[in-house]
Amino acid sequence: MNTVSYSSQLASRQTGFTLIEVLIAGLVLSVGVLGVAGLQVTALKNLQSSQSSGVAAMLANDIADRMWVNQVQALANAYNHTVAPVGPSDCVAGTCTTAELADFDINDWQQHIVGYTLPDTTVIPGLLPSGSGTVAQIGASRSYLITLRWDDDHSGSVETTCPPVDADDLDCYELTITF
Repeated sequence: MNTVSYSSQLASRQTGFTLIEVLIAGLVLSVGVLGVAGLQVTALKNLQSSQSSGVAAMLANDIADRMWVNQVQALANAYNHTVAPVGPSDCVAGTCTTAELADFDINDWQQHIVGYTLPDTTVIPGLLPSGSGTVAQIGASRSYLITLRWDDDHSGSVETTCPPVDADDLDCYELTITF
């Protein structure tokens, strides 16, 4: 008889330990799941940043190729700019002079960076978040610096130090070409 009462007392004490074990296991599992979720967020952020850098490299090479094809106008500083020209000729639908082609190239390049609105008011977003692009001659040389900037973390950054020094600086990509 003594054995039965001791067994039932032991069984009632062990059920409490099982509940504590389940709670601890749930806590450990939830911490693990939160860790995996944090890794996913970081991976997605890095993937987006990598995509923006790749797009910037593609855009810089695009204008460099256009300048290479139209070297006469590139060397005449027709590609030096910070904004797109107003109302360039449509060199896709018709024939253009080399000067008109330079204006068309700059306008088309800027539209890919910052976006544009179609005549039916459809907005086509730019390829870089809050992006901007410039082409500038380096001194009196035959070299040009192509710079693209964008707000990779969507923080409203406006500083233009390139390469970025602190969190207030826009991300950037620079390419130097020489003719």
